[in-house]
Amino acid sequence: MPDLDVPRILAKIDTGARSSALHAPHVVVVEKDGESWVNFDLALREEAHDTELRHWARLVDIRDIKSSSGHVERRYVVKTTLVIGNRRWKIDVSLTDRSDMEIPMLIGRQAMKRRMLVDPSGSFRCQTAMDRLTD
Repeated sequence: MPDLDVPRILAKIDTGARSSALHAPHVVVVEKDGESWVNFDLALREEAHDTELRHWARLVDIRDIKSSSGHVERRYVVKTTLVIGNRRWKIDVSLTDRSDMEIPMLIGRQAMKRRMLVDPSGSFRCQTAMDRLTD
């Protein structure tokens, strides 16, 4: 996610989730030049240690999002560029505390729509729909 200065992040492709989510445990809303922005910690799990980096993004929405357990949570949503392989596109991603999850990012159906095919037999590999058609 180059817009957030994140060169790599471990993400789970989740066809059961409508929206995408990013582990951001501390979010603060700030008004800048008449617009709402969020300042948040982006918690990344690196090979040897955890890192937390502060980021800024323009707030695009506040949504009620229902978790897989049925709990509804009000979340801040930002728009960012997602890069997978040589493909890139804009996605909406909600900011939430995913500290109880192993993977810091979840990519939901809206982000995948018309861009990705999911092969449930594999793990830790990804091709976009266009890559697969050209193979």
